Amino acid sequence: MKYRKFGCTGMEVSEIAFGGGRSGGILINADDDTRRLAVRKALDHGINWFDTAPQYGNFKSEEALGWLLEQIDETPFVSTKVNVTRDHLGDIAGQVERSLHGSLGRLRREQVDLLQLHSLIGPEVSDKAITVDHVLGPGGVAEGMERMR
Repeated sequence: MKYRKFGCTGMEVSEIAFGGGRSGGILINADDDTRRLAVRKALDHGINWFDTAPQYGNFKSEEALGWLLEQIDETPFVSTKVNVTRDHLGDIAGQVERSLHGSLGRLRREQVDLLQLHSLIGPEVSDKAITVDHVLGPGGVAEGMERMR
């Protein structure tokens, strides 16, 4: 497995991450033995980064990853995401905080190594998009993430 430095974090992450989304679906749809085997094989082949999100299987991916990682000796890097929609525009930074706390509970962790925005960014607000101002402006996503750091 090849590894790369992740920015200026000092983390050496595998070039391949174990994705917890719908494409592979292992964390969402597989039985527990298959999930356990997949995580073990990933680790044995040098994958040290697991990526998930609350939206993956309506929390199933984070929940499965949480109990699976408790069963291993290794401590891989874990990333998750926060989704901000039109419904959260009154308290974007609060949504970041609530979402992360929910993810940490499901992942059974005190922290994640990377928190990403899982929302579309567009020129105007829609059912699927927020604007750059909602991300970078006062009380926005960046401020919420900074508070949670």
